[in-house]
Amino acid sequence: MINNVELLNENYTPANLFTQFFVIGGVYFLGPDIMSRNFISKDEHTAKNSARISGIVLLIFSLVITLVGMWIRFNVTPEELGGSGALMYAVSLLPKALGILLLFGLLSAILSSTDTCLINASTIFVKDILKKESVSLVRITVLAIGGLSLLLAVLGRGDIMSLLTGAYSIYTPGVIFPLMIAIFAHGRGGVRIPVWMAAVISGGVCGLAGTYFSKILTSIGIPDIVMNYLTLIGMGASLILSIASVRFGKTTKKEM
Repeated sequence: MINNVELLNENYTPANLFTQFFVIGGVYFLGPDIMSRNFISKDEHTAKNSARISGIVLLIFSLVITLVGMWIRFNVTPEELGGSGALMYAVSLLPKALGILLLFGLLSAILSSTDTCLINASTIFVKDILKKESVSLVRITVLAIGGLSLLLAVLGRGDIMSLLTGAYSIYTPGVIFPLMIAIFAHGRGGVRIPVWMAAVISGGVCGLAGTYFSKILTSIGIPDIVMNYLTLIGMGASLILSIASVRFGKTTKKEM
């Protein structure tokens, strides 16, 4: 089976590999799940231990899932697999009670990420943009953003993974590097807000364009090589602008 393992092929190109590594991997580096867990930790030691343990668990879990998929790929024919995905086929092989437990576990993981994103986005909107200290307003914003997200999911095409990947393609280039640089710059001079915001916008726009407007951009003459790496180009632009936004010296109250 090892001899048949391919890192790259005609259906999974270097562009797919690099995009998945940085776009999906970036969410695990500085995503809303990780940040929210760090914020609720009682101290720095707890936050570091939690990140270390969760990283090890995720690595083991991802390895198991990959090995299961590889086993199905080389031992199950397309006719046997039918219309179900590899994961659902694996669930069908388990005892019914264990299969149901696994499905609920996967559902809880998805819902956990979803509610974290909703609460974080709503809190940021109310506290940082509206400058309000209102739990009720946060709850209303959660309902509004949740309703909009549901509408986009219902009207969109694809499964949960394609929808998540699309969201990550916008979030990662627009947030990961600017947030990382802002964290490093905190207490060391902060950042220039206009330049830092330009980093967020440029990365997010590139991710949005590459994910949802690729056909339009291709039709007006944008080369395929640019379109294939547009999300990564956005990450590069956000990194360069984020570094350019760093101030040197002591942080003032008006600086980030």
